[in-house]
Formats: sequence, structure tokens, C-alpha cells
Amino acid sequence: MNRLTNKQKKKLMMVLGGILVFILVFLLAFALFSKDKNKKEESTPDITANTNEDIVKDYEVDGFRFSRTALVIEYGQSKLTTEVKNLTDKDIELKSFNIVLKDKNGNEMVTLLGYVGEVIKAGETKSIISQTDVDLTNATGIEYSINY
Repeated sequence: MNRLTNKQKKKLMMVLGGILVFILVFLLAFALFSKDKNKKEESTPDITANTNEDIVKDYEVDGFRFSRTALVIEYGQSKLTTEVKNLTDKDIELKSFNIVLKDKNGNEMVTLLGYVGEVIKAGETKSIISQTDVDLTNATGIEYSINY
């Protein structure tokens, strides 16, 4: 009969044990990789930009140009960034300006405050950031007014 010796049994057990350990390590690594991948997908924020032409186009109001406007919405929170340039030949103290965002029917969705609070020299440009918890994804119009 074909019987295995103790030495052969030990060798066979070691080979089978090695294969089992290899499979367990492979499965554990696969499980951890999948878990990390799911975490990354879950943590990807829901970010959109409102690129409506009437929102992002340049506007001129009372000697100031509002340009390079961006409206980004993340998890329902909206952030509007714009550059304000003094087009006049005078230094002007600009406290703030109102930014009215409107829906497709022309109804006001929200009024944001663009705070400057300092003198803008002739020809100088300042970047302004305004935020709100109102989702402005569907805003289609914007109006600026100066608060001296």
C-alpha cells in the first residue's frame, strides 16, 4: 500500500498550510482595498458649478466692474466669488455691495453681502467671497448694488 511517512505528512501539511495562509492574506488584502475604495467614493463631495451666462458674465455698476464670477455649490451650500475693479480715476471707500440672485422667473432667491470695508484705489481689483446655505444651482440672474 501507498502510505505516507510522517516526514511526508508534515511536508504535505506545511504546503497546505502555506496555501491556506496565502489565500487568507489575499482575501484580507482584497477586503481592505475594497473598504478603502468605498470610503473614498463616499467621501467625494457633491460639488456643482452654476455656469449660467447671466450669472458669470461681467457687470459694471457705479464705476466698478464685477468679473471672473464663479458660483460653486457644495452639499447645498453656495459660494460666490467675484472680482471687483475700480474703473474710476479716484480712490473710493467701498463698504460692501449687495448681490441679489434670482430664479428663472426673476424672483429673488437670496441677497448676499459682498464685504469690502476699505478703499479700493483707482484701477485696483479686490476678490470677494460670499456664502449662503441656500442652494443656488438654479439661479439664472444676478444684480449688484453698491453700499458706500
